[in-house]
Amino acid sequence: MISKGAQSLSFILRMEAPICDKGVIIRRMGRFCMEASPFKTDLKFCPARIPEISLVSFTVQGEMLADSSGMAIGTMNADSFIENAGDEINAYEKVNLKLYYANEDGTGLVEENRRNVVYNSNISLEKLVVEQLVKGPLMEGAYPTINPSTKIISVSVKDGICYVNLGSDFLSQPNSVSAEVTIYSITNSLVELSNVNKVQISIGGETNITYREKIDLNNLFERNLDLLVTP
Repeated sequence: MISKGAQSLSFILRMEAPICDKGVIIRRMGRFCMEASPFKTDLKFCPARIPEISLVSFTVQGEMLADSSGMAIGTMNADSFIENAGDEINAYEKVNLKLYYANEDGTGLVEENRRNVVYNSNISLEKLVVEQLVKGPLMEGAYPTINPSTKIISVSVKDGICYVNLGSDFLSQPNSVSAEVTIYSITNSLVELSNVNKVQISIGGETNITYREKIDLNNLFERNLDLLVTP
């Protein structure tokens, strides 16, 4: 039952049916349906929605639903979902990305252009960009800007602002990279996407944090190419 004025909803999934190697389990719950697959990190809504509900979370046997890397997906809103249907559910696409990583001494940004990056179309481009930043660069002369243990809790876009919610490991930087380089590595890479103008970064959903005692995460960040250097 959904009470009047409710703005969030949680589903408890009882995954009783086995998941076959290439199968997709579907659970229909009222006017919602979701799809879960061991090879996908995203969920999707059916077109029919409950207007009073703005947030959804999923648990499996009492535990928060996690993606294939074991990272908790957390609470999601409409911007967290991509609506694919039929044969598009497992479709793969290619995209060119412009990513920004650190230079050797960690004081500047270097640009890495990646062509024909293959990705599952159920993953948003914004999340793909953040995933690639966490994985680190491929280009010689470029260095990671984000702790590789950082978990991506959620990435969504609304009104041109990309909201990036990261796990607490983001606060620890194993490399000698400045705070500005890390923040603008994320910001500049995301703003390269046509639908993103600004970026807000949160840690576990919290923005009332001063990153490495230098940068207030309550701020919205815009493109900053002053840090760009030649590798």
